[in-house]
Amino acid sequence: MKSTLKGLLIAPSVPGLVVLAIASLQGGFWEGLWAAAIVWTVCYSTAGLAGLPLHLLLVRRKLRSLVAYLVAGFIATLAAVFVVLVFPVFVSKTSQSAASLYPIGAAMVLAGEVVAFAFWLIARPDLAPEEGIE
Repeated sequence: MKSTLKGLLIAPSVPGLVVLAIASLQGGFWEGLWAAAIVWTVCYSTAGLAGLPLHLLLVRRKLRSLVAYLVAGFIATLAAVFVVLVFPVFVSKTSQSAASLYPIGAAMVLAGEVVAFAFWLIARPDLAPEEGIE
């Protein structure tokens, strides 16, 4: 259980740290910090609301491989993409086309896969005992 908690606390911060590092290297620390805060908000929300239940489901089903976690990360991220990008466009009926959201959606999926990989590396469910939730 300790490694799951560590993974849940650390893994969602990785994409935001990458955004902050890239922005800082280009001389825009404050803009990068602002962007990282948005990334952290989405990543931590998705990890808590979708990622943790998917992790518990994978452990219960004894699916502990990296591929299983990457698929789960993709599913969790698709849910976040729908809630953050797709749903507001349909509700507000703005003139913004759905095609303009593809790059943001792709970046969110990439961030989700990075979080899933980082979580798997930290929690290492493949090394956990077979009985119970580690």
